[in-house]
Amino acid sequence: MTGELIGDCKYIQSKKVNIYYFILVRLSIIMSLDPNFVTKQERERRLQAAQKETKVAKTISIPISYWALLDQVRNKLGKKNANESIMYCIKEIAIGEGIES
Repeated sequence: MTGELIGDCKYIQSKKVNIYYFILVRLSIIMSLDPNFVTKQERERRLQAAQKETKVAKTISIPISYWALLDQVRNKLGKKNANESIMYCIKEIAIGEGIES
């Protein structure tokens, strides 16, 4: 009886190892064939991140001297990029005009 039980345990363990190996091989094949492959968890994370902020593209046509001025504002305030600088300026103007608090 014990010999059969030990044999069965080894058989179950080998099956688990085979299934685990099969999953790993299949995942590596899927991910290596499609470089743009995104897991379900990553897709959900990206969707949640996108819902937090709405992005709109708009072309701004202003003279280069204003871009230089914006860059100076960015450097003085320590902002990361032009977008942050523009958002800061808009917010400050809105507060000054009494639109935003």
